[in-house]
Amino acid sequence: FLPAWCMERYPRAVKKILDDGHEIGHHHYLHEHANTMSAEEERYWFQRSKEVIISMTGQPPRGYRLATYRFSRNTLDILIDEGIRYDASLMGDDVPYAIANTRGRTYEIPSHYGLDDWPHYQFSRDFNTLMPIKSTRQACEVFQEEFDAAWEFGGLWVSVWHPFLSGRLARASAIRKLISYMHDKGSVWFATLEEIADYLAELERTGQWHPRIDQLPYYLDPIPELGEVEAENAT
Repeated sequence: FLPAWCMERYPRAVKKILDDGHEIGHHHYLHEHANTMSAEEERYWFQRSKEVIISMTGQPPRGYRLATYRFSRNTLDILIDEGIRYDASLMGDDVPYAIANTRGRTYEIPSHYGLDDWPHYQFSRDFNTLMPIKSTRQACEVFQEEFDAAWEFGGLWVSVWHPFLSGRLARASAIRKLISYMHDKGSVWFATLEEIADYLAELERTGQWHPRIDQLPYYLDPIPELGEVEAENAT
């Protein structure tokens, strides 16, 4: 998942990613936070980024991940209108499911913070995140434990690794060792999220899988019970 600004800035890196057979998914233009925008702003930046991806890869993106997972009330409308096959921004399960509204639906291929390198390595005054930096051993212990559980129960394991964090020498070396461990364990499918989405569609088409469907938004109006609790607390 690449912000389109980064693609424009580093075209040689984009070519290398494509030449090595990787998928490039939509990740907005400059890491905008969708839940702070109007519907029109979010759609504008989505479409601008989509145009960059098409111009540099020759095809529209099929997958999407929001910056910092910040799903808005308008996001799903945009994904459906733009023909996005899957989203990877939410954390509602350990296996794929579907998200839907009155306009349609798409697949959700979830991850979670346990598989994200941000809580382990991110320390930046610019981002105002001054978290303790973990060793690669500590981070990979978390990643490996999550993988082992997914392997045991036949689940899904989707890493979220940023190049400026996990791309550092010691961390990249640790990732190589972790991937070797996964490979040696066997019975693992290393796939792009686009390949997983295609697989899900085929399973559903043939009746071998019926996804759980989350209807969005979860609620449109204030929840009365919550208002009662707040009133009680105020008194």
